[in-house]
Amino acid sequence: MFENSPSEKGAIFDWQLNRTWWLFFEKLARAAAAGGPYVRTLLLKDTTVGSDIADHVPIYVAGTAVRIIGVLRKAITADLSVRVKLNGTALTTLTIPHATPVDTPVVGTSPTPPALADLAVLSWDVTASDGSTDPAGVASITLQWQ
Repeated sequence: MFENSPSEKGAIFDWQLNRTWWLFFEKLARAAAAGGPYVRTLLLKDTTVGSDIADHVPIYVAGTAVRIIGVLRKAITADLSVRVKLNGTALTTLTIPHATPVDTPVVGTSPTPPALADLAVLSWDVTASDGSTDPAGVASITLQWQ
Protein backbone atom coordinates (compact mmCIF):
# COMPACT_ATOMS: atom_id res chain seq x y z
CA MET A 1 0.00 0.00 0.00
CA PHE A 2 0.95 3.63 -0.02
CA GLU A 3 2.91 5.30 2.74
CA ASN A 4 0.68 6.41 5.58
CA SER A 5 -2.25 4.44 4.15
CA PRO A 6 -5.19 3.85 6.49
CA SER A 7 -5.46 0.33 5.06
CA GLU A 8 -2.16 -0.59 6.75
CA LYS A 9 -2.29 -1.67 10.39
CA GLY A 10 -0.73 0.89 12.67
CA ALA A 11 -0.66 3.59 9.98
CA ILE A 12 -0.85 7.15 11.15
CA PHE A 13 -3.64 8.86 9.27
CA ASP A 14 -3.18 12.60 9.25
CA TRP A 15 -4.98 13.43 5.99
CA GLN A 16 -8.32 15.17 6.01
CA LEU A 17 -9.93 12.44 3.91
CA ASN A 18 -11.89 9.75 5.69
CA ARG A 19 -10.93 6.09 5.28
CA THR A 20 -13.59 5.44 2.60
CA TRP A 21 -12.25 8.15 0.32
CA TRP A 22 -8.64 7.16 0.92
CA LEU A 23 -9.39 3.56 -0.13
CA PHE A 24 -11.32 4.82 -3.16
CA PHE A 25 -8.32 6.85 -4.36
CA GLU A 26 -5.93 3.93 -3.75
CA LYS A 27 -8.11 1.66 -5.92
CA LEU A 28 -8.39 4.35 -8.57
CA ALA A 29 -4.59 4.67 -8.74
CA ARG A 30 -4.14 0.90 -9.07
CA ALA A 31 -6.75 0.73 -11.86
CA ALA A 32 -5.07 3.56 -13.78
CA ALA A 33 -1.70 1.82 -13.53
CA ALA A 34 -3.09 -1.30 -15.27
CA GLY A 35 -3.39 0.60 -18.55
CA GLY A 36 -5.10 -0.04 -21.83
CA PRO A 37 -6.72 -0.89 -23.98
CA TYR A 38 -5.11 1.56 -26.38
CA VAL A 39 -6.15 2.16 -29.98
CA ARG A 40 -5.04 3.80 -33.21
CA THR A 41 -7.71 4.30 -35.86
CA LEU A 42 -7.33 4.97 -39.57
CA LEU A 43 -10.30 6.70 -41.22
CA LEU A 44 -10.30 5.81 -44.90
CA LYS A 45 -11.90 8.53 -47.01
CA ASP A 46 -10.33 7.29 -50.26
CA THR A 47 -9.90 3.56 -50.74
CA THR A 48 -7.83 3.77 -53.90
CA VAL A 49 -5.14 1.08 -53.89
CA GLY A 50 -1.82 2.53 -52.83
CA SER A 51 1.16 2.35 -50.50
CA ASP A 52 1.69 4.68 -47.57
CA ILE A 53 -1.80 6.17 -47.92
CA ALA A 54 -2.20 7.98 -44.60
CA ASP A 55 -0.41 9.75 -41.77
CA HIS A 56 2.26 7.83 -39.92
CA VAL A 57 1.29 7.59 -36.24
CA PRO A 58 3.30 6.46 -33.21
CA ILE A 59 2.47 3.80 -30.67
CA TYR A 60 2.22 5.92 -27.54
CA VAL A 61 2.48 3.16 -24.90
CA ALA A 62 4.39 -0.10 -25.29
CA GLY A 63 2.19 -3.17 -25.22
CA THR A 64 0.88 -6.25 -26.97
CA ALA A 65 -1.36 -6.07 -30.03
CA VAL A 66 -4.75 -7.62 -29.30
CA ARG A 67 -6.71 -7.29 -32.52
CA ILE A 68 -7.46 -5.26 -35.61
CA ILE A 69 -11.03 -4.24 -36.38
CA GLY A 70 -12.56 -2.83 -39.55
CA VAL A 71 -15.96 -1.18 -39.91
CA LEU A 72 -17.62 0.04 -43.09
CA ARG A 73 -19.42 3.37 -43.07
CA LYS A 74 -20.48 3.01 -46.71
CA ALA A 75 -21.24 -0.10 -48.77
CA ILE A 76 -18.41 -1.26 -51.07
CA THR A 77 -18.50 -3.29 -54.30
CA ALA A 78 -15.18 -5.14 -53.91
CA ASP A 79 -13.27 -6.52 -50.92
CA LEU A 80 -11.22 -3.91 -49.05
CA SER A 81 -7.78 -5.01 -47.83
CA VAL A 82 -5.61 -2.80 -45.65
CA ARG A 83 -2.07 -3.69 -44.60
CA VAL A 84 -0.82 -2.24 -41.32
CA LYS A 85 2.95 -1.76 -41.10
CA LEU A 86 5.06 -1.28 -37.98
CA ASN A 87 8.28 0.62 -38.64
CA GLY A 88 7.89 -0.16 -42.34
CA THR A 89 7.42 -3.92 -41.90
CA ALA A 90 4.06 -5.67 -42.41
CA LEU A 91 2.32 -6.26 -39.08
CA THR A 92 -1.06 -7.57 -40.27
CA THR A 93 -3.55 -7.28 -43.11
CA LEU A 94 -7.30 -6.90 -42.64
CA THR A 95 -9.74 -7.75 -45.42
CA ILE A 96 -13.33 -6.55 -45.21
CA PRO A 97 -15.46 -8.61 -47.64
CA HIS A 98 -17.66 -6.54 -49.96
CA ALA A 99 -20.76 -8.35 -48.67
CA THR A 100 -20.17 -7.04 -45.13
CA PRO A 101 -23.10 -4.85 -43.99
CA VAL A 102 -22.37 -1.26 -42.96
CA ASP A 103 -21.61 -0.86 -39.21
CA THR A 104 -20.67 -4.52 -38.79
CA PRO A 105 -17.23 -4.96 -37.19
CA VAL A 106 -14.82 -7.34 -38.93
CA VAL A 107 -12.11 -8.64 -36.61
CA GLY A 108 -8.83 -9.66 -38.22
CA THR A 109 -6.13 -12.07 -37.15
CA SER A 110 -3.75 -11.19 -34.36
CA PRO A 111 -0.84 -9.07 -35.52
CA THR A 112 2.55 -10.78 -35.78
CA PRO A 113 4.72 -10.07 -33.91
CA PRO A 114 2.31 -8.90 -31.21
CA ALA A 115 4.83 -6.75 -29.27
CA LEU A 116 4.51 -3.01 -29.95
CA ALA A 117 7.36 -0.83 -28.70
CA ASP A 118 6.78 2.66 -27.40
CA LEU A 119 7.20 5.17 -30.23
CA ALA A 120 7.16 2.51 -32.96
CA VAL A 121 5.49 3.96 -36.06
CA LEU A 122 2.38 2.64 -37.80
CA SER A 123 1.75 3.19 -41.50
CA TRP A 124 -0.95 1.93 -43.83
CA ASP A 125 -1.38 0.50 -47.36
CA VAL A 126 -4.59 -0.25 -49.26
CA THR A 127 -3.82 -3.46 -51.14
CA ALA A 128 -7.26 -4.16 -52.68
CA SER A 129 -10.47 -2.15 -53.04
CA ASP A 130 -13.09 -0.75 -55.39
CA GLY A 131 -11.66 2.77 -55.08
CA SER A 132 -14.65 4.18 -53.19
CA THR A 133 -14.37 7.71 -51.84
CA ASP A 134 -16.43 9.70 -49.37
CA PRO A 135 -15.41 12.94 -47.63
CA ALA A 136 -16.85 11.65 -44.36
CA GLY A 137 -15.15 8.25 -44.65
CA VAL A 138 -15.74 4.89 -46.29
CA ALA A 139 -14.32 2.67 -43.55
CA SER A 140 -12.29 2.74 -40.37
CA ILE A 141 -9.52 0.37 -39.33
CA THR A 142 -8.60 0.19 -35.62
CA LEU A 143 -5.55 -1.47 -34.07
CA GLN A 144 -6.06 -2.31 -30.40
CA TRP A 145 -3.32 -3.14 -27.89
CA GLN A 146 -2.75 -3.28 -24.16
